[in-house]
Amino acid sequence: MIHRATNLIADYFEQVGIPCKVREIADRNLSEVETGFSGDEVKNVIVHFLSNSDKTDVSVRVFKYGDIRITPSNRGPVLQALNHMNNRFRFAKFEIHTDNTIIVEYDLPQETEEDDVGKVCREILVRFQDILDRAYPEISDAAMS
Repeated sequence: MIHRATNLIADYFEQVGIPCKVREIADRNLSEVETGFSGDEVKNVIVHFLSNSDKTDVSVRVFKYGDIRITPSNRGPVLQALNHMNNRFRFAKFEIHTDNTIIVEYDLPQETEEDDVGKVCREILVRFQDILDRAYPEISDAAMS
């Protein structure tokens, strides 16, 4: 099932010229709008706007941030860099996933009005582009240490 917020986001992105795909993830009762970007520092970032109900609560996720791979030898420095990013960018949450990649999270306010959900998601996409591009050099350097 494609949830209401997913359709609202996709419609708004289409109106403002942001290419995206809509997908149903039936086994998890999710639907998503997927889009991406490449910045000056980080390339090929895929951003997922996930919805699991007909409300306007939307989770924004980047499941594979950059080409950084976490190893036992760089885990400590990368955790320090991610902690620094979590303090620096208060709405984005950086963490190491169980598959040793970096994921980044952001959640929309639950009370976002239906008429605003697409516009709010566009704003978050713009913020994500800026945050993820600015954070990448420090995290990448930590991974190489």
